[in-house]
Parts: sequence; C-alpha cells; structure tokens
Amino acid sequence: MNYLAVRLKAGEHWSYQPPAEHTVVWTAVGKGAVLVPDELQQGELVGFHTIVRRNRLRAQSDASVRTRLGRPA
Repeated sequence: MNYLAVRLKAGEHWSYQPPAEHTVVWTAVGKGAVLVPDELQQGELVGFHTIVRRNRLRAQSDASVRTRLGRPA
C-alpha cells in the first residue's frame, strides 16, 4: 500500500502512476477542492477501482489531499 500526501496551489496538476498490482484508490481532501476528474471538496472521501493507470489531480483552490493506493486483501 502506498500513502501519499499532496499539497497543491490553485491550478496546479499532479499525477501518479501506481504499481500494476494496486487496483484500489482512496482519495480524501483535507483542504480546498480538486478535480479527480469530478470535483472533491474539503472533508470528502472517494474510493474507486483504478481503471486508468495514472491518477491525476487538478487543484481548484489551494488544496491538501491524502491518497492511499493498494490492492484488496
């Protein structure tokens, strides 16, 4: 499992290509808002299977994001 903490300024982009065996992603927004591709705002959490092999974020405002990637046990 990978645990990533990302801080972005408004308008910045960030992407990460997880290892092939990581098939589940959880993303939580601690501050601000990001697009992943739908908008997530402060306090929201989303979990999904990785269909696209690269995870991309784009900050709508200054943002602090936590992402966990892994595979089901």
